[in-house]
Amino acid sequence: MTQFAVILAAGRSARFGSPKQLAQWGGETFVARAVRVARTAGFEPVVVTGYAANEVAAAADARCIFNARWADGIGVSIAAAAAELGPGATGLLILACDQVEVGAEDLRALRSALGSADVAAAAYGDVIGIPALFAPAVFGALAQLTGDVGARELLRGGAWKVARVALPSAARDIDEPDDLEEGS
Repeated sequence: MTQFAVILAAGRSARFGSPKQLAQWGGETFVARAVRVARTAGFEPVVVTGYAANEVAAAADARCIFNARWADGIGVSIAAAAAELGPGATGLLILACDQVEVGAEDLRALRSALGSADVAAAAYGDVIGIPALFAPAVFGALAQLTGDVGARELLRGGAWKVARVALPSAARDIDEPDDLEEGS
């Protein structure tokens, strides 16, 4: 059984103006960086593609899942990955390719925190979000996600025990080209 890192790279990047999955950070594309970080942390990376799928897959150097409904939102991408990968997994780590400051040590911290919890999620500021590592008990709920909300409701607890892991590096994501200039 495997812990997969589901790297979300399907969106159109409308605010960025071009596929940000292919933008450069530290000499590598966002998607290649996310794949490398996931591998370094001991996860099997799987990239969910959609918009510019061929170009993103070529840059990823990892297994890819094409989400034909990528325009329906992040929830659909997570659901596609959970449905395909869940039966053979012991964990699903959800990671956005534009969280460029998240490192392997952050992902390892999530793995360590999962323990008896159902979810280990990044905590930064007042946010509980991704990256987040989900145990098999939550895979069915992930596979049912729709729309552009993602797993936000699942991370708020309720039916599942959520371990919050302080990851200030997760607070930064790149939405616009100017965001690159603020720390690349």
